[in-house]
Amino acid sequence: DFTEHTIAGDFDFAISVYAADIDGDGDMDVLGAAAGADDITWWESDLDPWLRWLALPDTGFVEDGSLSLSLEYLYDHIFSPVFPDSSLVISVEDGEHVFGEMGDEGLTITADQDWNGIDSLMLTVTDPDENSDSTYQHVIVVPVNDLPSAFGLLEPANNSEVADYPLVTFGWEESADEADDDTVTYDFVMTIDLDDHWYTGIEGTSFEINREDLSIDPNQETSLVWGVWAHDGTDSIFANEPFSLTVAPLSVSEHGVLLPTELSLGQIYPNPFNSTTSISFGLPKRSTVRINVLDLYGRTVVTLADRDYEAGFHSVTWDAVGFPTGVYFVRLKASDQLVTQKVMLIR
Repeated sequence: DFTEHTIAGDFDFAISVYAADIDGDGDMDVLGAAAGADDITWWESDLDPWLRWLALPDTGFVEDGSLSLSLEYLYDHIFSPVFPDSSLVISVEDGEHVFGEMGDEGLTITADQDWNGIDSLMLTVTDPDENSDSTYQHVIVVPVNDLPSAFGLLEPANNSEVADYPLVTFGWEESADEADDDTVTYDFVMTIDLDDHWYTGIEGTSFEINREDLSIDPNQETSLVWGVWAHDGTDSIFANEPFSLTVAPLSVSEHGVLLPTELSLGQIYPNPFNSTTSISFGLPKRSTVRINVLDLYGRTVVTLADRDYEAGFHSVTWDAVGFPTGVYFVRLKASDQLVTQKVMLIR
């Protein structure tokens, strides 16, 4: 690691061996001479001026997190006998999934979203004489479970009234856990008069409940609040906001059959829809019913019903094949009464 140099001359009786920076390049050289010798021999260090990284221990953080390493921490792992720490420049080269950014306070380390594993950054330190040394900082990103994605409730709409019978359908958006590829299931909960009613382990994004189960007394109007939890087996997330719902009262005919107490256009499901949707309605008495679908200009685009119906609950289906995407209005007319509800067709 040393190169020998000789200085010729008359140095009789010189006896000396010591270290000095003979060539002024910042490193220490070895100088020596023997008794009675005419020459002085010195050996130049072939190494850089000893600027070196010391071993950096592995570091890490949890998935989707970050880590900061202070300048003081980095300086503690650099050997620089010639130049002060403040004169050193540290640069960083990103890994495949892990990224570093040098700032006034130190090094900030982040990683790809939803990634976990082991990766490395390459750190390089350079002094004012442009001597440099590089090392790897190994980074361990610890996996964590990702929550199911946010989702919202769909039907029945918030603050709406339902008069469907015998079943009422509740629907919500899908919640997914794509990062961990976990199966998501749902729990439906509704609160009636401060009592919670749970239906758990639902695998789809809709759920049907008997109309009678939505009321303490089916002959009385009932108000309730409902919502949905999504589970991935580890963590849970609640729908964006709960919905309020009013359940219309039922009356009883002379045959003991439950009847609506007023004309109602019930739930349109699904809504929005792609090709077909079901439209429910309730009649308190026998009536001539006309159900039209109108466009945004109020023009009738299709008539779904135009005949007499007995008192009770009924439904019709709109097959919207051939109709363009857009907002439509379903209008129910019976006994000189009109009820309208919006529906959206999406292709």
